[in-house]
Amino acid sequence: MRTLPDLVIEGAWLAGLVIVPLVIGKRESFTYYNDPKYAVLHLVALVIIVAWSWDLAMSSRPFTVPRPSQLFGRGGRRPERWAVVSAGLLTLVAVISTALSPLPAVSPWGRNFADLGYELYSVLAFLTVFFAIALRLCSEAQVRRLMLVIAGIGTIPALYGLSQHFGWDPFGPGEVAGRVFSSFGNPILFGSFLVMSTVITVSVALGEYQKERYGWLALAIAALGLQLTGLWFAGVRGPWVGFAAGAVAFVAISYVWLNRDLLVKGLTVVGAGLLLAIVITFIPIPGGEGGGGGGVGSNARSLADLTTKFDESGNGTVGGDGRRETVRRLRSGHVLLRLCAWP
Repeated sequence: MRTLPDLVIEGAWLAGLVIVPLVIGKRESFTYYNDPKYAVLHLVALVIIVAWSWDLAMSSRPFTVPRPSQLFGRGGRRPERWAVVSAGLLTLVAVISTALSPLPAVSPWGRNFADLGYELYSVLAFLTVFFAIALRLCSEAQVRRLMLVIAGIGTIPALYGLSQHFGWDPFGPGEVAGRVFSSFGNPILFGSFLVMSTVITVSVALGEYQKERYGWLALAIAALGLQLTGLWFAGVRGPWVGFAAGAVAFVAISYVWLNRDLLVKGLTVVGAGLLLAIVITFIPIPGGEGGGGGGVGSNARSLADLTTKFDESGNGTVGGDGRRETVRRLRSGHVLLRLCAWP
């Protein structure tokens, strides 16, 4: 029988996985796209901490710190324990770095609450969610819920990115962007998120394939195809390289640890998703790429177009050319005013 705090903790991390990728601000700037995301992340971490503390206080089992022999001995051979140990070391490094920071007023909380990112406050919030999932995910049903949520929530921003590419964005300026950024305000963040979600989606599809749930399999392949298309339309080299490295690692690990039949099924799933993505990229859009204008443009990418994605002078952020937008903001005094306003 699961306790109420346990249900609250799982509900918090699932809610965070759904809300954080989707929520955006109303202002057409990178900062305001991500401020609401950090607010939700901090709230989710706070709920987890309160519920976990409540669970520990009400539990009759004494809380014990694992001994080094438990971590590095026989139990240390389990990969999931090494992941937790690595996250613990990351937490320690973040705390020490903050304690030794030359800017002690900025490192813990950030420059201000409208410009959050890598300060200790947000890093610890991320790690809180990680530890909650890593240490409290106990049943196959919980794992399935988590994977389905990630696969599903990766598909919704992908659909939003596709709508931006085809010239329609009801929430922001994405219909004029050279590279889509979905609900993340930046194509790099969008592509990085899809790199993570595509791996989980492949795992979901493979699991449904093994259990012969062909309806769920078709949905998972469709989700994978949409996510791969969104990754392509984001047009950023970092996530592309990350996805390619992940695909190679997936094949290598599957070849070593899984049977050949399962490897073939996995490659079939990935191939079906890639085929769907290729079909979508060849759908013509009104006005050429990025929307607007007349005529009909094609989404088919040539090799020459591919090389431009590895050019530093390409488009980058909200609304199109990131470099020109940055220069414009600097000239208008936007950044300087923000710096001067900081005490």
